[in-house]
This record gives sequence, C-alpha cells and structure tokens, in this order.
Amino acid sequence: MDGPLINAPLTISSGSLAAMWATFIVTAILPLAGWLFLTRRWKGAGTAVMAGALGFYLTQMVIRIPLLSVPAVAGALGGL
Repeated sequence: MDGPLINAPLTISSGSLAAMWATFIVTAILPLAGWLFLTRRWKGAGTAVMAGALGFYLTQMVIRIPLLSVPAVAGALGGL
C-alpha cells in the first residue's frame, strides 16, 4: 500500500473544524435543548415532539431509503 498519502499528517483546517462544530450544534444540541425547554414548559409538548420525530424517522427508514436503493426508482427520482 505505497502511496503519496500514507505518511502524510492528518490536517483539518480551522474553518472546517468550525463548520463541523456549528453543524453539530445546529443539528444535535439545539433540537435537544428545544425539546427539553418545551417539555418543561408545557406538559404534552415533549410527547408531541417525540411523536413527530419518530414519524419522520420511520417514514425515512421504511419508505424513502428502500426506494432509493432500487436503481430504477433512484434514476427516475433524480437522486433525491
């Protein structure tokens, strides 16, 4: 496995790291904080948020991903 990148140091620019952290905060931390806030503020809000998240997750796993794994359907949908 000789190649030009074998002994190259792993370097990630500061801008890329900042973008990764910003993405993590926006996609993981903010929704969890919002869910906790709603749960403490209104009694049934936590259940509603979790039901919505579960509904989104299940439709993605049950419908969208299997359909996109079929090449004919993936080509017809344009790679959505």
